Amino acid sequence: MMGSRSGNGAGAVDDDLLAESHLVRALAVADARAVLTDLVDLFSRGAQWHRALDAAFELLSEVRRRGEPAGETLLLIGEIMLRASRFPAAVIYLDRAEQALGARLDLAVALARAHQGMGSAGPARRHLHRALAMAVDVDDDAAARVRALLRSTG
Repeated sequence: MMGSRSGNGAGAVDDDLLAESHLVRALAVADARAVLTDLVDLFSRGAQWHRALDAAFELLSEVRRRGEPAGETLLLIGEIMLRASRFPAAVIYLDRAEQALGARLDLAVALARAHQGMGSAGPARRHLHRALAMAVDVDDDAAARVRALLRSTG
């Protein structure tokens, strides 16, 4: 049977392709920012990092075209770079996000992970110490997670 999706695993692939097709068509008539965000999510869920990054860079262009703050989009790109094990690029975009958004716990931890991925233990520990300073009086659970990360960085 031609359209059957049962039993062969092709359904998930077909569903993703169909979703992508609908989202791309929606770009022409809908809010480009929302559609691009959905595309980033779709490609990230499928670990299609190059496609997620393409959509994220289009999103960054759209945000800038609108004159909106780009910090969260820079953070998104940095996080995708981190998940894709592109550690030097992750550091660049996470640094830019921090310049735009200010010091934040999630950014400090992400920067630490990026530096750790590059084998730079010193900078990784410095970012974790900054993260711990941000979390220690505010969030006991976050502080405990940061302390565990510090112990694991040696």
